[in-house]
Amino acid sequence: SEKLSGILENAPSKQLVILCHGRLCTKGQYFFPELAKALAKAGFSVYRFDFAGNGKSEGRFEESTVTKGIDDLKSVADYFTAGNYEIRCIIGHSQGAVEALLFQARYGSAKSIIGISGVVNQEDMTRNKFSKNQLKELEKNGFFTLKDGAKKWKISGKYFYDRAWYGDIRQSIKS
Repeated sequence: SEKLSGILENAPSKQLVILCHGRLCTKGQYFFPELAKALAKAGFSVYRFDFAGNGKSEGRFEESTVTKGIDDLKSVADYFTAGNYEIRCIIGHSQGAVEALLFQARYGSAKSIIGISGVVNQEDMTRNKFSKNQLKELEKNGFFTLKDGAKKWKISGKYFYDRAWYGDIRQSIKS
């Protein structure tokens, strides 16, 4: 198992908020640092972490999947629960929102969940997000390359099919 890299904004409280980043980003990008500081100032302890294979956490990006993200979040939740923290809220963005919602549906560890820009139909989003050439490359090589400016990521078949398998998550998270 990989070690996860995280930052704890430790207010004098055992009321914890966990922040979950989306695909192709890390705990230190976008609004996460500012949100963590604001929540800590409001009296919550806040933990933001990189999912395995992302940012400073161990693991390979190509191995990261939605299922693995749920498992990473379970490890984080279990660690803090064992330290007598109460998980008041999990806030996830994009894929992190999907993982937070599916995690909560399975384990119910948090008092509340906030999902920001999560996609409900994982199969539709997975199959229709990528070009025909990318899908051909996936069939041929078991992965395709996604480019964003100077950055390149290998999107593995493992990730692609794992995400698609979740389908429309609304029934799974209804409760």
